[in-house]
Amino acid sequence: MRACVPVLRTKPHLMQSLKDLVCSAFLLGVGLSRAELSSDLCKLWLDNGAYMASEMGLPSMVAGTADMLRFCGGGDEMITEPAAVGGRPIIRCLLGHFALACCFVRSMLEAKAGLRPRCRSGLRGAIYEQWESELARADAALPRDNGLHNCLIITDGNDPNRGVVDDEDDASNSDVGMEAMEGADNGAAGGGGESGSGAAVAPEDRGGDASMMSIE
Repeated sequence: MRACVPVLRTKPHLMQSLKDLVCSAFLLGVGLSRAELSSDLCKLWLDNGAYMASEMGLPSMVAGTADMLRFCGGGDEMITEPAAVGGRPIIRCLLGHFALACCFVRSMLEAKAGLRPRCRSGLRGAIYEQWESELARADAALPRDNGLHNCLIITDGNDPNRGVVDDEDDASNSDVGMEAMEGADNGAAGGGGESGSGAAVAPEDRGGDASMMSIE
């Protein structure tokens, strides 16, 4: 448990790094800088999910997803790099991977539009909840097949449950990270020895996203 807690606490920083990568690629794709993102312009990009569904938005989101996958070590298996200079890579990923990249961009646009607080707050599953909502939006926006669309192949594209989140897993995710960190804090307060390690109160590490702070 002592080794697990520092890993849990690095997750917000990992999410912020991924967000920076994805949002930078998206802005480059649509030809904008952060300074040019006015509140009104952000609302236009949010309207009807234009950031993921429009002629300019979708290729830019695919580029952001590619950068995210490369950063996480999935580049060799999930990305086919272009054979010629000026070509675009082909991305193969689950709908959930694409939705995660989209939720970073949506968070940026909502913050710039004044629809979301800019500061991070809390330790529970805020990013998980954002991703769950974005999964439903991506499910509605993308074709329901495994074909190639704008250099993107959704490998579970024809799965009718591709946008469904298991309710039991969702419920267990909400408390795992916090309980683990509270267990470690209790252990630190209790001193050395096995009784103070926090291991007795920590559940198994099932909740990947539960300790993440909300992203800016």
